Amino acid sequence: MDIFVTQNAGFCVGVRRAVGLAMAQNSGSFTYGDIVNNSKVVRELEEKGIKSVSDISDIPNGATVVIRAHGVPKNDYEKLMKKNVKIIDGTCPSVAKVQKIVSEYYLKGYKIVILGDKKTHPETIGNNGWCENKAIIIENNQLIMNDAFEELDKNDRICAVACTTVSQEKWNELKDFLNRNFENAESFDTICNATKRAQDEAAQMAMDADAMIVIGDKKSSNSNKLNDICRARCANTQFVNDVNEVDFGALGTCGKVGIVAGLSTTDGLIGEICEEIRALNKMINDK
Repeated sequence: MDIFVTQNAGFCVGVRRAVGLAMAQNSGSFTYGDIVNNSKVVRELEEKGIKSVSDISDIPNGATVVIRAHGVPKNDYEKLMKKNVKIIDGTCPSVAKVQKIVSEYYLKGYKIVILGDKKTHPETIGNNGWCENKAIIIENNQLIMNDAFEELDKNDRICAVACTTVSQEKWNELKDFLNRNFENAESFDTICNATKRAQDEAAQMAMDADAMIVIGDKKSSNSNKLNDICRARCANTQFVNDVNEVDFGALGTCGKVGIVAGLSTTDGLIGEICEEIRALNKMINDK
């Protein structure tokens, strides 16, 4: 059995930065929302006395608060400042770029279109909050049809952005639709480079593999995209977030096993699962 791990498996720069900022805080601090979509990291922070809260009213006046990597709406900063809290901004730089574009073009009078994972995803909510929640939101699994844009005139000025972890294929589809149907559509390629590389690597590896292991939290948008990409190319794909979830029996007769991981997956978990698969391979070879 040959075992391959993608080069871009695990924490991206933005996730590593946000988690590092949160881990550096003292007990009694807070994260506004889960710092990243990784339940193990959230539990580790809670064990350090750093609590994740989803409601600003649960944050005491004067506390220290780390903003989640997905970012938050503009008015949430204003609410936090009224509570005289110390804000540590863990927003991923790629997400902050999207927020800046949305805010700038909304103030110029453009209609904002956001391609997001789901309307309820934290990054989608955060980005929409930089244009007073007036964006047209297209979900990643939604058919791109005219009725989604019925409130727009073909001569409207449109600014389209993508949340940082949506699929490149869907973003290309949306850009093509807007260019065909609207005279003044400007599209900004805001999918982060780490997401693009991870998706490209996963697609290439899955086409050649007998089995794929996708490691990531089920709440993670980019991990779910990697699972979709791999499953479309390799029927023997497993999506796991713990070594105990791996079906090792499904790997026994495989010649090539590929391993990919979401951008918020810890190196420790990736290493643990890789070691167990290597141990299985050694046992098979020693028979």
